[in-house]
Amino acid sequence: MKRIWLMAAVMILALPASPAARAADDQAPQSYTKAEYDTFQAAVNEKDATQRAKLHEDFIQKYPKSTLLPYIYRTAAYAYMELKNYPQAMRHADNLLAIGERVDKMQGLELARIEMYKTRATAFYLAFNQRQITTAEQLQQGRDEVTAGLQYVDQWKKPETLTDEQFAQEVKGLRILFNTDGGIAALQQKDYKAAVDFFRASLAVNAADPVNSYRLGLAYLQQEPPQFMDGVWAVARSIALKMQGEAQIRTYLKNQLLRHQNPVCGSLIDAQLTELITLAAGSADRPAGYSIPSRADLDKTLQENGTVDAIVTGLKAGGDTAKLIWLASCGAEFPELGGKVFEVTAADNSVVLKVFTASNEEAITAGTEPNLEVHVDGEPRAKLFKKDDLLAFSATLKSYTPEPFLLVVDKVKVREDTLPPEEKPAKAPPKKAPAKKRPPVKRP
Repeated sequence: MKRIWLMAAVMILALPASPAARAADDQAPQSYTKAEYDTFQAAVNEKDATQRAKLHEDFIQKYPKSTLLPYIYRTAAYAYMELKNYPQAMRHADNLLAIGERVDKMQGLELARIEMYKTRATAFYLAFNQRQITTAEQLQQGRDEVTAGLQYVDQWKKPETLTDEQFAQEVKGLRILFNTDGGIAALQQKDYKAAVDFFRASLAVNAADPVNSYRLGLAYLQQEPPQFMDGVWAVARSIALKMQGEAQIRTYLKNQLLRHQNPVCGSLIDAQLTELITLAAGSADRPAGYSIPSRADLDKTLQENGTVDAIVTGLKAGGDTAKLIWLASCGAEFPELGGKVFEVTAADNSVVLKVFTASNEEAITAGTEPNLEVHVDGEPRAKLFKKDDLLAFSATLKSYTPEPFLLVVDKVKVREDTLPPEEKPAKAPPKKAPAKKRPPVKRP
């Protein structure tokens, strides 16, 4: 915004300091008195911005029909910009713009309308950031003026003072500014679809703008129903573009994912968040095939792939299939699983069994290598399992490793009738009776 404001200042400095004097020099007909002209000159030449603004207001009140008012409106707008009184700057810019095409034919004001559209839009942006926009009317006026400004830019002819490159850059800057203001106003008015249009138009000119990417994301996500994927993509892109306040925005985005997916294994959200931000860094537009499944999607997937065989097959497939299957099944509880033991590792009060599992006993018996790691806590008899023993148990899916494939389960409860019997303590050898002492032999 500072660059745009400086461009406006450059344009104004290129014009004569006294437009009225220029008219006089060109022997144009004058329609003001000397006293009126002297009052005008005192106002525009005052160095102190506060006093300059006051002199402008005095002139407008004293000469409400003066032909010098367009010049006064323009310089008054700049005086209030200098004072950071943005509502007053907008008011005077609006006064000049309300005159319309007639301004273009006034000497020294050939660029005044584009200047005032820019000044008004800049003032609106700064006023909004500093909470000087307080009414619904101000929001609507801001939106109306930037819409008019966009229309004006479409037919604005290149000034002779600008090169083709300068003109192209100026037009780009104006489109960014006007569309940004329009999006801000529409967002505050809860006209989210219009806000999307404004912010997308701004990003079409500058795709690397993190703030407007974030605002675009908000506009998508606050629609009814929310446009979830477009919204989180735009917010993720703002993070990738290093927007200020990244930590808070990352938390906001993570919460959006959690509400959308409501995963049983909450840790899976972090991986999806990282992937989303990484992908969004490369493009402002979301690839058509990329999506993040909702809770309803995951429930449907688990319903269609709810057996242990289907889950193992899906996870072994890798790629998007494995990703979706695991999002759906991680944390799922299985009340009845069967398996054949391959390895037993005991430590403290925990036993880890390497087991082959399948959906039927015949397949389990035929298994040749483990595909399941079973963590049994608080059951010492589990350490008594031997290779090829069969067991039945309930468990919760915890994690998996793709290579070598191994599905990990915990919260295991082994069915009592499949546990090995307790070891009987070894019998102690019978105690030997002490040898009887022989009575002493009496010698004669």
